[in-house]
Amino acid sequence: MKVILSICEVTNTSYSKKDCYNNLYKVFSNHELYVLGDNLGEEFSLYIKKTNPTYFENKVRGRQRWMLDKLEFCINNFDDNDTLYLVEDDYLHNFGASILIDEGLNHSEYVTLYDHPDKYGQHPHKNPEIQGLGESTILFRTDHSHWKYTNSTTATFACKKRTLIEDVDVWKKHINKTGWWDYQTFIELRSKFRKIAVCIPGKSTHVHSSIMYSPFFNIDI
Repeated sequence: MKVILSICEVTNTSYSKKDCYNNLYKVFSNHELYVLGDNLGEEFSLYIKKTNPTYFENKVRGRQRWMLDKLEFCINNFDDNDTLYLVEDDYLHNFGASILIDEGLNHSEYVTLYDHPDKYGQHPHKNPEIQGLGESTILFRTDHSHWKYTNSTTATFACKKRTLIEDVDVWKKHINKTGWWDYQTFIELRSKFRKIAVCIPGKSTHVHSSIMYSPFFNIDI
């Protein structure tokens, strides 16, 4: 599996970018790590280089460019059947997360390890498609987890390279100078009969704030 991380030093999370990087590096230690830095300072750049990732590049990207750069990097590298895990810099993962991605991709074109709390009725800012206790879905299981199909996810997801190539026009359509609009992207992808699967409980979590943590996620870094 190819793990492609985009990372900057701007921190508005409850965990530092270094914490998130170290966690990703450890959990996915048996996989190739590609790091696309966004205007990282010399100290953090040297820190990442010392971990000897498969690939490291650092340049100014910004709100619009980082996702475009990541898409173009994935399309211009790797084989069509390679599994790609595109990761943002404000996530933590539990050990055992890496084994689930290929299991999920056997049943879905896109996989996320992040079980969004806004997909449940208890959340104060629910996803627009949620009614009552949660989303209408199909529950299934693989060798190591239960899963459900979900209506969207963030820019931290896995897919095959061939899927990304087939869908790249949809991805680029929803990127503008204010950033990337994930929900609108996945609405359009679902209209093209793409499925998004999420393991439950989640094996990763967004750490922007505690209100965004995956339900029952055990943070142990």
